[in-house]
Amino acid sequence: RTEANVEAMQLLARLVREQRLPRPAESDELARYSGWGGLSIERVAASFPPGIPHPTSQGLIHEYFTPSRVAEAVSGLVLSRLDTLPAHEGGIVRALEPSAGIGRFLRYLHDPKVAWEAVELSPLSGLLLGKLYPELDLHLGSFESWAARNAVALAGTIGLVVANPPYGSRGAERVDDPDREYSGHRKSIYHYFMRRAMDLVARGGLGVWLVPMGWMHARSGPTAELRRSMLLRHHVSAAFRLPSRLFPG
Repeated sequence: RTEANVEAMQLLARLVREQRLPRPAESDELARYSGWGGLSIERVAASFPPGIPHPTSQGLIHEYFTPSRVAEAVSGLVLSRLDTLPAHEGGIVRALEPSAGIGRFLRYLHDPKVAWEAVELSPLSGLLLGKLYPELDLHLGSFESWAARNAVALAGTIGLVVANPPYGSRGAERVDDPDREYSGHRKSIYHYFMRRAMDLVARGGLGVWLVPMGWMHARSGPTAELRRSMLLRHHVSAAFRLPSRLFPG
């Protein structure tokens, strides 16, 4: 992973310098970037190219992208239901990925019937995402700031949400969304992401989330309260247990 990450960053720097988009083989090289969660940068920091963002300390702890085989499996389930999702003029489903990374889900859920809005906080991942999908409606910044700007206009219009949300405690970005309805989720960032994004979904829409098993089984505490509040507004369509070693921890 470390070697592939460094190579992707060096290629990204070259694309930025040459002001061009990647060729197909270069897109494959960029797509091998997998984030820095659980990795050390001490040995390779000198290889980081100047002129592009470097990994953040938060990313070194929590940045684990969705494995491609999971994204592909999810896409098979979602695309089989695409015609049942609420659509707008021309049969287009408005979709949201609130923590897009470098677009693992987007790669497999690429369909002319789906119009994606993507949000990515990491400057490095966002720059990679923009090179891989230049046509994407992309917001570089916090999901909180995107929600504060767009939630009123988009409420009840999103037909599909797909997310491997960020984990850990909420940071300074929590003040970007002033809506008090969501200020109760002050600690867990994935709790905020689930509530905020799903409250935008249209009737009959679908949300797909990679979450800890505790979301299904917690008997008390914030996670149980989150589940209760969400199930007052939404139904669980299906749940799948993923391999325990898929994500560290």
